[in-house]
Amino acid sequence: MGANMVHTVIPLPQLDPKLLLRNGTRVLSVNQVSPVLIATPNDTESILESMVKLMNRMKEEAQRHKEADLEKKREIAQLRKASRRQEHQIRSLESDTKIKEVLLRRKNEEVSALRRATRTNMSNKAAGRVGPRHTTARSKTINFSPKVAKQKWQAMEKNISKMALNKQAVAAIEREMERQIAERERLSHELEKLTRQRDLMCRSGTEEVLLQDLDEQIENIRANIEYVQENITEAQQNIVQVEETKGGLDGLELGQGLIDVNEARYFIEKLYNMTVSQTYTAAQKELSIKEMESKLNEMNQRNKVQDELFQHVVRTQGLDLATLSRPVSSNSSNSSSRSTSPTDTPLFTFDLSGDSGATPVLVRSRRSSVGFSRPFGSVRGAPCGRGVVGPLGGLDDWRRPSGRRSKGGAV
Repeated sequence: MGANMVHTVIPLPQLDPKLLLRNGTRVLSVNQVSPVLIATPNDTESILESMVKLMNRMKEEAQRHKEADLEKKREIAQLRKASRRQEHQIRSLESDTKIKEVLLRRKNEEVSALRRATRTNMSNKAAGRVGPRHTTARSKTINFSPKVAKQKWQAMEKNISKMALNKQAVAAIEREMERQIAERERLSHELEKLTRQRDLMCRSGTEEVLLQDLDEQIENIRANIEYVQENITEAQQNIVQVEETKGGLDGLELGQGLIDVNEARYFIEKLYNMTVSQTYTAAQKELSIKEMESKLNEMNQRNKVQDELFQHVVRTQGLDLATLSRPVSSNSSNSSSRSTSPTDTPLFTFDLSGDSGATPVLVRSRRSSVGFSRPFGSVRGAPCGRGVVGPLGGLDDWRRPSGRRSKGGAV
């Protein structure tokens, strides 16, 4: 393109001198600025080089500081390890010192015990109360062995547990025997009563059927008395057997079995711990018994309140238990000739849910000859006190077994 360029000459017009003067001044200013523009790239390169050097120096300083920190951390870890080693050594030395103190104390106690024994032997020998043979036997000392003491304590603990269980068994057998004795007395009184009643019925010329029924009751009571007597005899034999097989060490044997003060101290410590444990267990049992007694008292109080509520309902509704018991008293003579099969006993249910008053409703319920009729049945309504069920025979009638009755009303 430069080869084909054609140079043309353009004639310059006539210029104004003032314009030339201004242009000359502008050219001079451009010539002054051009060296500064030429020097700027050189300065930029030098600045970049200095920045690179500064960055390298910063990296070197950071690396040096990092190495210094690692060295300090390594020194701190070594110091901590050394301090832990020293603490462990201090603990081991303290434990060794304690063990040595315990051993030294035991040795001192043994030495003092030997000195006391020697002093006692010397005083007895001087007084002429102890022979040389006995002194020779007492002069022999037996060292304290924890293993032997532990075995003795385990045997003693087994004996204590066995004696406690034996006493508990004897107490349970005695309670059962007392209950059987009370049952025997009750049956004996009932037998005497039935015997007197039979004599009176024989004198008055009662029917043979009633006498046979009474004889059956007497035979049943005698069989029950014999059974109760057998139970009492068996309980007595069990108590004697437990007393004969009772083992254990008394205080004299325990005192003779101890060899030195350390063993006695060991036994006392074990007995103390066992006493504390047993006392705590007994306190817990007593607390549970008190809670059960409080619950029982609460239930008794609740039953008492319900009984008072029932009496109040009977009084407010104008009910009369004596009039309600008339049908049963009239039918008692008829029911006496029946067999011991279950009988139908009429009950009146009073619906007290209404405001007009109580409405008696006749209800038939099955009742066995050997059972007891319930004094109060369930309510026909859901809430308590809204309805009451009472037997026709009154309070005295439901307490008595519904067996065969004589004409006079005696069982």
